[in-house]
Amino acid sequence: MARHLNQDDVRKIVNMLHKWSYELTWDLLVDSCKDQLDIATTRQALDRKQEIKETYGLTKKRLKVKGQNYARPNSINVAHQRIEALASELTALRNANNFFIEKFVRWEYNALNRGITLEELERPLPQQDHGNLRNIKG
Repeated sequence: MARHLNQDDVRKIVNMLHKWSYELTWDLLVDSCKDQLDIATTRQALDRKQEIKETYGLTKKRLKVKGQNYARPNSINVAHQRIEALASELTALRNANNFFIEKFVRWEYNALNRGITLEELERPLPQQDHGNLRNIKG
């Protein structure tokens, strides 16, 4: 259950925000308050404290200027979610890469069977035909 924030809690949270160097959202701040400071709170309770709200805004601006929004997560849960998403994306990219490798090998085989040389395959496209490639459906 969330508790009311006292001045000591506000000071700790503001200090944490001053040191914050990764992606910042209200949810991440709430999680970090629980994980790092053992303060169970809510986004609304944090937003009601003017000092926290102002420091949050300044921290967001500082991170945006530095370009460090997605450098490193502040909690293990966020890190785990990011790892899972990246692993999923990696699997999809590997599958797409394998698909294109198989397609290329098939094209290479068919081209060689029809007597098309490597030089013919690697010849640059004529300028006027670039737009026509978008209309080809394969």
